[in-house]
Amino acid sequence: MSGITSNSVITALGSGSHNVSRRQTRKRAEVPPAPVTERHADPVEAVRQLAQQMVGQRLPSERDLAAHLQISRPYLRSILALLQKEGLVEARPKSGTYVVDGRSDRLHRIVLLIDGDLKLGDDPFIVSFVDRLQRSIQEAGGRCLIERTDGQSHRPSLEDGVLTLGLAGHTLITGQRTDSPPMVGLLLDGQTRPNHRASIFQLEDREAGRTAAGILLGRGCRELVFLGRRDIPASRERLEGVEEAAGENGAFFRYIGCHLNYGEGLRLGREIDLGVERSPLGIVANNDWLALGFRTGLRDRAVPAQREVPIVSFDGLPVTADPTLDITSLAVPIHEIAADAVAELQRLQRSQGATGRVIRYALR
Repeated sequence: MSGITSNSVITALGSGSHNVSRRQTRKRAEVPPAPVTERHADPVEAVRQLAQQMVGQRLPSERDLAAHLQISRPYLRSILALLQKEGLVEARPKSGTYVVDGRSDRLHRIVLLIDGDLKLGDDPFIVSFVDRLQRSIQEAGGRCLIERTDGQSHRPSLEDGVLTLGLAGHTLITGQRTDSPPMVGLLLDGQTRPNHRASIFQLEDREAGRTAAGILLGRGCRELVFLGRRDIPASRERLEGVEEAAGENGAFFRYIGCHLNYGEGLRLGREIDLGVERSPLGIVANNDWLALGFRTGLRDRAVPAQREVPIVSFDGLPVTADPTLDITSLAVPIHEIAADAVAELQRLQRSQGATGRVIRYALR
């Protein structure tokens, strides 16, 4: 199915999909030639006609365009300001002036609503994810507006599309009106269902938990400890996957509830009872930042650990690739998800008959 990467699993509730149209880069925009008799008769009309020939593209620089029209640059700026008010062109900071593409699937403005409970400073993964989403929106020629939300106070109406990040998206999507813009909810669980103009992107968290347990069992661990939270759906599903795999293989399972940040991992690493007589121990941490704190805490113990403690976590932060950390991270495919989210908004925007669907991604 085009427009969505091959590593995702799609449950379609509607029809239609298409490849993301990407703005082609050009070293320098050139002014299309015009008959000499038409070049200087009416500069405003000349720029308007030029824009009609360059839909979706960047206009030539002010210097080149002013020279071509034989007018001053201040006068040209006043023309561009007029056309911007008319919605014909838009200025993009540090990039130039672009001709607005008025096609029905064109997303000029996308709002990214981030759950207010997500603490960006506590989790580099969320920061990386937000950055990748912004880039994907810009690569598709759209503007990205970022806001915090509790799911109750913000009802988007003026945007061309909405991306939600976090559990607050559940309330927004379930309360979507018929006149609301298309939405894609990211990192939601199975309790949120798609509707006529909203799709849901999920992670295969239970399967990821089973995979994490399998890695540790393959290394000979007979006791598995999960660090996370039962009240957060993704963490709960990963926990359940680990517990299932441990039970099926006769391994002892233990759950430790904790906050999902570096400081909490540091504390647990220093304080956890490792024992010396127990079976080989393996740790599954709900995210990489927690795992990194835990590893540091183990190394800071007053009495050094007397045995190897491998860790498996989730997210795919580059720092976990350091072999001295002994952390295996199952990566969330944020580049694929971000590109697919924009493509999905375009699909929902293009056709009034398009309906939402569930798309699931494996952690690898």
